[in-house]
Amino acid sequence: MPGCEETALTQSFRFGEAIAAEASRLLATLGEQRQLRGNLETQSVVAAAGAAEAVLARTNATVILEIPEATRVGLKPHVCGGTEAIKRLLSDVYELKAGRPAVSPEFFGFQDWWEVVEFANTEEGQDLRTFVQLVQQQGEAKLWAAVNGAAANGNHADVVLSTAHKAKGREWSSVRLAPDFISGRLGPDPDAEAEVRLFYVAMTRAKRLLIIDPELLHTFTTNAWKTQQLGLSPCPAHPDSSIFPERRSSPRKVCPAA
Repeated sequence: MPGCEETALTQSFRFGEAIAAEASRLLATLGEQRQLRGNLETQSVVAAAGAAEAVLARTNATVILEIPEATRVGLKPHVCGGTEAIKRLLSDVYELKAGRPAVSPEFFGFQDWWEVVEFANTEEGQDLRTFVQLVQQQGEAKLWAAVNGAAANGNHADVVLSTAHKAKGREWSSVRLAPDFISGRLGPDPDAEAEVRLFYVAMTRAKRLLIIDPELLHTFTTNAWKTQQLGLSPCPAHPDSSIFPERRSSPRKVCPAA
């Protein structure tokens, strides 16, 4: 409001100086000159590996990927916000493979599953790529079984899996960030700053331990996200795989924006 004094919220009581320092570097790339200060009574560490109470991802597809990975190492996962959205996506795979329309907005305009597969292999379809690759490699039935095995209550789980959006307002002692925050929406894309802010939300959910790939951290804490021509990310589980079969392309039917 005009005439009112402004006070910057530069002190965090959640995490210590190590996490605050990396968060400050990220904010600096967005033009913020003030430094974020950590809680001097909290010892925090930024590391490349370790055990985490929560794993945060950019997309639901990567959350799905983390479910069987957690089970494989003997951990009981819980999906923050429930598994309804994930199950809806998997249900739509069955529908599309049967030639019936899907209900998820991610699949709006597609007539069958092969149209989704082809679209996911384009630059425009990169947000669907990880999910499509998971279905092609593991099958919707196996993924459905893995999702059903997730704990319904976080109190009965060993690890919480969440998208960064659903993690807003929450915190954990230790957090690992998935690699899918690198996307084609960085670089010159007009949505790039929104992606950086989302990453800021994700990294500041950790109180004591932030587990993150050093290259991923470097991208967001330097101007690399502005200038780097970031490639389309492959499926994290199978980085060298090519699962898209050859098929004659058919145009995607898209409803004009309102």
